[in-house]
Amino acid sequence: MDIRHAVHPEQAKTFDTEALRQHFLIENLFVQNQIQLVYSYYDRLIVGAALPLAPLKLSIDPQIIGCATLLERRELGVINIGGKGAVSVDGESFELERRDGLFVGMGAADIQFSSQDDANPAKFYLACAPAHTHHPTRRIAFAAAEPMEMGAPEQCNERTIRKYIHPDGVPSCQLVMGMTTL
Repeated sequence: MDIRHAVHPEQAKTFDTEALRQHFLIENLFVQNQIQLVYSYYDRLIVGAALPLAPLKLSIDPQIIGCATLLERRELGVINIGGKGAVSVDGESFELERRDGLFVGMGAADIQFSSQDDANPAKFYLACAPAHTHHPTRRIAFAAAEPMEMGAPEQCNERTIRKYIHPDGVPSCQLVMGMTTL
């Protein structure tokens, strides 16, 4: 797991482009048959990806987060941006089409990712945040993700942000996850 330490605002003002990229840019998340994770000291957020050609089990070194399992005191958001796949949470399988999401509540211990077709594998984008209470695991279909229109053509930033996981939809106060579509 790549660990990113927080940077003081005064220090960040002195960074050139290369230093900014080194501290804040996350590259190479989607690696075949691997789960890549980046831990940030900003809100203790973990961002990652899984690109399974064979089933992949989510595991973490307990020394890094101080817990036996990743979700002992955290919750996880998953968005599939690839082909059809599935996420197994403690033995229950959730099929995810392209652009579907999944909220995995605190306490889940056994999480596995798989693709339906190796020629068009699932690509699971992951965000994991501290949690203070358990909420049930729940699949969120793309059609159910709340759209928010933003930007304007005049500024060349017109877009739709679809909120999958937010305090009003899934009862989670820590994890907010969305996907931008143009």
